[in-house]
Amino acid sequence: MDLGGRHGRRAGAGAAGLQPRGAGAGAWGGHAAVPPRAVGGAARCGDALGRADLEAGVRVRTLDGSEAAGTQLVLAVLEHAERAPMGPWTADLGRAAVVDGSGTVWFVGTEDVGRLVPLPCRCEHVEYTTYRDGAEISRTVGATS
Repeated sequence: MDLGGRHGRRAGAGAAGLQPRGAGAGAWGGHAAVPPRAVGGAARCGDALGRADLEAGVRVRTLDGSEAAGTQLVLAVLEHAERAPMGPWTADLGRAAVVDGSGTVWFVGTEDVGRLVPLPCRCEHVEYTTYRDGAEISRTVGATS
């Protein structure tokens, strides 16, 4: 699913929310699927997650299980993500990081957003991509240790 918007992707294609598709009430603190609405100037499908929805109380679980205050982290990630992975998202506020449903770690700085993706190799390489103002500005591959 494309997020559309700033990166020239197909607008209106929808985005996965913090809640897995089809999850009932209680899966994420009783929050149901997000209704259709216009988000960022583009119409989104019924599982879209917009700024208003996050600010209205959609919950993000922290890695340690405590209540999250990471709404701004998730908004920054959704602005730069190519697509929103399915599955639960968690926030690590101490590191200003969000782990998306695919296990990718996003670091949110004051001026940029970084994405750390483990590569499928035996030598445990990772790819770190930096985004600023909605555009990719660098990509580095290296070993984790």
